[in-house]
Amino acid sequence: MAPSHGHPPGPILDLAFVEAAVVLNMKPESVRPSSFQGFTALVERKLPEQFKKYISNASPEPIPGLDAEAHAKVVFLCFLQHVQFHFSLGKVFVSDYQGAGPWLTDPQVMAKSENNGKTLFSDGNFDRSLEEFREKHQCLDWCQWFGLETLSNSDSD
Repeated sequence: MAPSHGHPPGPILDLAFVEAAVVLNMKPESVRPSSFQGFTALVERKLPEQFKKYISNASPEPIPGLDAEAHAKVVFLCFLQHVQFHFSLGKVFVSDYQGAGPWLTDPQVMAKSENNGKTLFSDGNFDRSLEEFREKHQCLDWCQWFGLETLSNSDSD
């Protein structure tokens, strides 16, 4: 599959997920095990701009009420979901897009939660998001420009 000829419908956004680290509070040898309460934390960079939620993990549809700049970003992110869904043969896509400026944080990978009876993901994964992707995704200019198959609920505008 090759993208359509011509210019893309907008700028190709330069987005990235923030780097993260896991911090473990380890028990010092001098502390008795019964009195130690450790912790584990995920630490990310502080985002410099106002935080926005673009797409939730419950649906591939954009969060309503976004300003024009955020709306352009969410349309591009919805297109990226369609690309992921298409090239994984309907098995996976990233959702729960949120962040600030060019930075995205705390995504969810939407995939089947179980494989051979074993749970693969945390409770943030919604199987129905994967199952309902064809119905709820709305193909817009980016999907059409890239030549992706129009999904069942999509308008062809």
